[in-house]
Amino acid sequence: MLGIPHSLRPQMWLRLSGGLQKKLSSEMSYKDIVKMSSNDALMTSKQIEKDLLRTMPGNACFSHLTSTGIPRLRRVLRGLAWLYPDIGYCQGTGMIAASLLLLMEEEDAFWMMSTIVEDLLPASYYSSTLIG
Repeated sequence: MLGIPHSLRPQMWLRLSGGLQKKLSSEMSYKDIVKMSSNDALMTSKQIEKDLLRTMPGNACFSHLTSTGIPRLRRVLRGLAWLYPDIGYCQGTGMIAASLLLLMEEEDAFWMMSTIVEDLLPASYYSSTLIG
């Protein structure tokens, strides 16, 4: 047996990335973040809506607006854009978030994405020059 068993990978990724610690130490729960980020009038929400069906069109979880993954992806991306207003919504995060949603629960995917955005990628990754 080599590596982490497939069944344990989502939990281990969350723990080893620092996502679990971020989730446990956050002053706001994911539920609160979802509630605060649900404003449809935000410009970022409009861009997210445009990209939802473009993210993984070949995957049944994301191929139609009624697919099970679409509302989950919407909440994760809106939550990230709300939590990181200086960054807002970045198109590339949709593919990563959707991939995580195929492997783990929505809340864990959110905290994993939060860790990727805040702690794992270089600060210059989101700059207008894209030098990161």
